[in-house]
Amino acid sequence: MVSIQIISSSREEKEMWQKYVDQNPQATFFHLIEWQEILKKVYGYEPFYLTAVQANQIKGILPLFQIKSLIRGKNLASLPFHFLGGPLGDSLEIEQSLIDYSINLAKKLGCQDVRMKSYHSYPQPLQLNQSYLSFKVPLKANFEETLRQFAETTRRNIRSGLRNNRINLVENLDQLKSFYGLFVKSTRRIGIPPHSFGLFKELWEKFGPEQRVRITLAVYKDSYVAGHVALNFKESVLYMWGALDRTAKSKGFQALQGEAMKWAIKNGYQFYDLGWTHPQEAGALHYKKHFGAQERPVHFYSLAVKNRLDYHRSFPLAKAIWRKLPLPLIKIVSPWLAKQAG
Repeated sequence: MVSIQIISSSREEKEMWQKYVDQNPQATFFHLIEWQEILKKVYGYEPFYLTAVQANQIKGILPLFQIKSLIRGKNLASLPFHFLGGPLGDSLEIEQSLIDYSINLAKKLGCQDVRMKSYHSYPQPLQLNQSYLSFKVPLKANFEETLRQFAETTRRNIRSGLRNNRINLVENLDQLKSFYGLFVKSTRRIGIPPHSFGLFKELWEKFGPEQRVRITLAVYKDSYVAGHVALNFKESVLYMWGALDRTAKSKGFQALQGEAMKWAIKNGYQFYDLGWTHPQEAGALHYKKHFGAQERPVHFYSLAVKNRLDYHRSFPLAKAIWRKLPLPLIKIVSPWLAKQAG
């Protein structure tokens, strides 16, 4: 008999959770227990970390956060934003039990919907809203062999970037602030609010010393021109966020991608993951397909959605206005807006 429990913040329960994540081949970086504290601290989301327990052993997990938003109302998410989540279980029956419990929990809490994002397909009653595409580049025995998989233009840009730029690993708070400055400019350019600086600070402080998170900067003519955030877990190095000064023509971002792949190969990783992309983002899809990557859908599920927002089809005026806002104002309001977007 499997019982579903909500773990507390005790060290023992966290260690049991982490042990299960380490041994489950389907786990992602976002299932790591550290996210429980990070998202609560940075955005104030209330965590509900579910475990399926049998004979005092964890047989499945499901990380959830309650989000109270003026935009989307109140919901349970696994996980917020575009972070992956969903249940992990020793069997489909255990995963279904975790989903059923989350739905009942959402009703008890008065939430409008339950949202989950995962590589896996889930049965009813969850409803598939849309599927993004993820791209994983197989890493070969050496960097040059890996490059041969790419389109000619992509190979040329990466090699040019590595010649033109110096790569710095972020090792202090000033460098992290420099990355964030580039990141804010980049997100303003595409019309979306950036994550809080606090999120990057927490990730860097918790995961940076062991290089499970690597934040790198490209330096061209003594200026930072691009930034790259990679989350390193199990067999993959996942490119999660990027930043670019488009006035610099040094191929700085391509240099950072090349350096990330070199580092991944050296440290025994099997894939460089380019992340997931909305099907309507034609430019990003075109760019990623030139890496010879393996495509895989990422499914976005929900139940009982009310007034759900699709940012890619809605708010063209809001995006246009955001592009015009001064950078100091964006840095002030973005943590609140990001929290509401969830």
